[in-house]
Amino acid sequence: MSRSPRIPLAWKNLTHDRVRMTLFAAGIGFAVVLMFVQLGCRFALLDSSTLLLEQLNAELVLAPRHQTTVVIRSPFPRQVLDRARGASGVEKTYPLYIEYSRSILRDANSEERDRGKSRSIRVLGVDPDAFLLEMPQLDPHGPESRTAELRLTGRALFDRKGKRGPGGESRYGPIHVGRHTDLAGTHVHFSGFIDLGSDFGADGTLIVSEETFRRSLRDSASSPGMDLIDLGLIRLASWADPAAVQEELRSLLRADGVEIYTRKEFIEHEQHFWKENTPVGYIFGFGVGIGFLVGLVICFQILSGDIRDNLSAYATLRAIGYSNRYLIALVFEESLLLAVLGFVPGLIFSVGSFELLGYITELPMRMTSGRVAFVFLLTVVMCVVSGLIAVRQAMKVDPAEVF
Repeated sequence: MSRSPRIPLAWKNLTHDRVRMTLFAAGIGFAVVLMFVQLGCRFALLDSSTLLLEQLNAELVLAPRHQTTVVIRSPFPRQVLDRARGASGVEKTYPLYIEYSRSILRDANSEERDRGKSRSIRVLGVDPDAFLLEMPQLDPHGPESRTAELRLTGRALFDRKGKRGPGGESRYGPIHVGRHTDLAGTHVHFSGFIDLGSDFGADGTLIVSEETFRRSLRDSASSPGMDLIDLGLIRLASWADPAAVQEELRSLLRADGVEIYTRKEFIEHEQHFWKENTPVGYIFGFGVGIGFLVGLVICFQILSGDIRDNLSAYATLRAIGYSNRYLIALVFEESLLLAVLGFVPGLIFSVGSFELLGYITELPMRMTSGRVAFVFLLTVVMCVVSGLIAVRQAMKVDPAEVF
């Protein structure tokens, strides 16, 4: 005799009233959106701090050992980078110059000049032919290359994804190729654009050649000069082992007060500073926790209400011999179904929210697979814990009292 198929009681219990099921899913989905937004804002702020570092086109990065963040400049002698060429496996080394405080951008229009409108901007000094940043405009052989123009003194590439003012226009005035500006009192001409974005240290970025950087920001008695660099970028031969070269460079440059990072390690080092030394990590981490607790309460109210409404059915199951373990499994299954039913619309709504928030805040709101998996895990835990608390009502019911 064939065995009767198992009746999906948990699914039928949820779907017998479609309107009620929709409200249940909406309640869980609200908590999912709340967690996604808090988590997204946290990572958006941390990711923005490394937008520039993610573009570095080098296997190893040379930086001062005591440097906590690239925003706080700690220049070191260029000779240290030159000595790094002596390590086995090092193919080429390049300096990267970064300026935050002395780089004041002022519109060259006389009317703007008279009103005194000016803003500080991050300026990067690069070798135009070295392709130091993985941007199509800096690829000498790419179709969007602007390196030929960048070689000319006084030419610059402007970041069009920098922060904007209330009217939606750039905080640095009109943006168009051919615009003339003053950078720290010297003439600069926009010859193209890059797409980078703002971060904790800068509202925008300007890329110039080393010669233009020297002329505008280092050609004075009070400037540190070009012999001091901010970062050293090290490219390795194709056969070289990055870990082995890294250890050799640490031994070679141990007395020079520098640290050698892989690009990934340097990004993690920068994010660690902003996560541990600013309120960003704590505030939005607390927000994710609040979202989890809100979802826990919502899910408990849903499941406990559902059990209360169907108490006679649970009592019948106990009266005909079903154990508490079966009731727990039933509510556990219902909790998992609620987690999925709430997570899917919550994820869809969160994707739209990320797009909107990214547009408004100009922050990198990224919906990665890891973050989706993390919030889904929180949703499952939230629903299961709520179910295990709520099922106690069904376990305590006495069939004789119900009937």
